Amino acid sequence: MAARRAIIIGASSGIGHSLAIELANRNWKVAVAARREDRLIELCEAHKSIDAYHVIDVRSVDDARKLEAILTGFDSVDAVVISAGVGDVNKSLERDLELSTIATNVTGFTVMAATAARYFEGSNLSLGSKDGVLVGISSIAGCAGSGDATSYAATKAYQSNYLQGLRLRWMKRKLPLQALDVRPGFVDTAMAKGDGNGGGLFWVSKPEIAARQIANGIENKRAVIYVTKRWRIVSWLLALLPERVLARLG
Repeated sequence: MAARRAIIIGASSGIGHSLAIELANRNWKVAVAARREDRLIELCEAHKSIDAYHVIDVRSVDDARKLEAILTGFDSVDAVVISAGVGDVNKSLERDLELSTIATNVTGFTVMAATAARYFEGSNLSLGSKDGVLVGISSIAGCAGSGDATSYAATKAYQSNYLQGLRLRWMKRKLPLQALDVRPGFVDTAMAKGDGNGGGLFWVSKPEIAARQIANGIENKRAVIYVTKRWRIVSWLLALLPERVLARLG
């Protein structure tokens, strides 16, 4: 049986970096993409199953279109993971910071996700019953608005809804394709502002643990993956809490 092939976008650090290693350790063939070429080269040199890298900046629509060439360059691709993302507290609603978040988490995400979706749909038509898995790393923050990180929470909600839209599209067309929504809570990465010891946050997961749970979810094709699993409880609470309570949470 041929090794499965994954492409991970945003693999130079954080969850994407750890997930690339986790899938490689599970005998997947992994191609990685990100802005920082030096980190991608290190990944390829350290792990034989991470066998290709591509420099991509999802903030550039033209650059993001490179994904089309990457996908068609392989005989077959089983999974595409979009892990590239940004997130900042922006209490002053600084315009450039809001627009930068949208450029990465909405525009860049959409270009990548739509390109991967078209590829999987085309492969299914040409090969017949070809499975394909698109994975988006959204956030538990997308389950409710945030007064302090307004654009971040809004863009993550957009990603979750986009992925659900693809699931509905493929169900309607009876295609054996999956769009998985990964909703991490706090993971000890630079984005979460962790300090290597949890950084004063709660229920903080190590990136390696998060990667293991995400890989399990990919292999089991779970539509929504909470990382870690107990964050599912938080998502339920966020859906029930009145806005006056949410306002105190930020």
